[in-house]
Amino acid sequence: MKTTHKEKLYLNEHDKKQLGAMIRWLRLQAGWTQQQLVDQVGILSLRTLISLEQGKIVKDDDIYDTLLDQFALSFNYTHPMDKHIEQMLSAMLSAYAHYDDEAMRAICIALLQSLLPYQQHVQEFFYIRILQVFTRLWTSQEYLSSKDYQLFLSCHDFLSESLQIMMEDALYQWQCTFPHNNIVLEQLYQQFHMHYHHHITRFSIGIVLHLSDKHHDYLQAFLILKECEQYELMHKDNPHALFSIYHWMSNLAIFIEPQQFEYYKEKALSYMTQTSLSSHTLAIFYYNIGGCYYYQKQYAKALTCYQSSFDTKSHSPLPLLIWMCHAQFCHDKTLPACIMQKIDVQACSKALRDCWHYFILKRDGQNAQTLETYIMKTLLPVLQTLAPEFHKVYHDELKALLPLTRNYKQLLLFEEKLNLA
Repeated sequence: MKTTHKEKLYLNEHDKKQLGAMIRWLRLQAGWTQQQLVDQVGILSLRTLISLEQGKIVKDDDIYDTLLDQFALSFNYTHPMDKHIEQMLSAMLSAYAHYDDEAMRAICIALLQSLLPYQQHVQEFFYIRILQVFTRLWTSQEYLSSKDYQLFLSCHDFLSESLQIMMEDALYQWQCTFPHNNIVLEQLYQQFHMHYHHHITRFSIGIVLHLSDKHHDYLQAFLILKECEQYELMHKDNPHALFSIYHWMSNLAIFIEPQQFEYYKEKALSYMTQTSLSSHTLAIFYYNIGGCYYYQKQYAKALTCYQSSFDTKSHSPLPLLIWMCHAQFCHDKTLPACIMQKIDVQACSKALRDCWHYFILKRDGQNAQTLETYIMKTLLPVLQTLAPEFHKVYHDELKALLPLTRNYKQLLLFEEKLNLA
């Protein structure tokens, strides 16, 4: 039975703005147009629904109630949800900031248990869905699925800030690891960068990666890490965060003060012994340190680090395998054993799959002309959507083919298209 206005709390403006976005999400999930929902409800105009979905305030609370009825949901008038869960969400964010996955998971499960009795209410409905995804991620150490990614992206704006910060990090990590689409990464950064909090190293790392990988603003990225370092050293309770800071400082040092690379790497290793790191974190660390040695053309050291990263995880990301193959080729003109193993690449973008296929062709003994044609016809267009680190790999590969193909015009065209010196 619907609660009467005398028995319930009123909807404030913040609630109504959130409900407008939620109703839009529910309508789209149901596959209805705005006109279809208006026709089904029968008590409001199309203009009113459009305004409501855009976050504008409709005075009559009954309109919100009636719209929610169409999705078998209601607003929780008796237990204001923000007061009910915000303290636990803040605790979960603190655990997130301290890389305490066990505490994050425990709080997330407790939150779910407290919210499930209210799942017929619209705000609780959304929080439950997001928390269920986080519980799975933090239990299995997985990335988002593409379906989860779309859920997080579409629900982000009408959830609490504590949850938004963790969702933003998960969204960026998924996009950076799998599709690796520079345009979408830039869109995410523009949408979320105002949520930068200097005291949350874990989230700041995403900002640092974006500034360095996408804008090559190494100095600004380094300064953010210095700010994080000062904060964490002052509080002295987060060795995992300090490991992360020095990990990424070592990566940036290659570009701005190479003589300090080994110093920051050793600092990272010292904090590595003070905390328990997941296999995923270790794999990324060895992968990035390998990249630093690769950049310095110390290919033997790069391969040792790449192999450590490869051995740490059962499923290695394609960029690791691409750099590993190229580093091995630069070292002794062979391909590593991993090229012979079956790699599941379906979660990756077509651009990365195309890049990986080059090494499959190389493994199968295709001639230099075929490999050159593949680089120019298939890879050159997709490389323009990928980070410059990929450009270097195939630039080197193309130059290595020249003694056999003698096609210097192709090299010049490749360099021109990718703005290579």
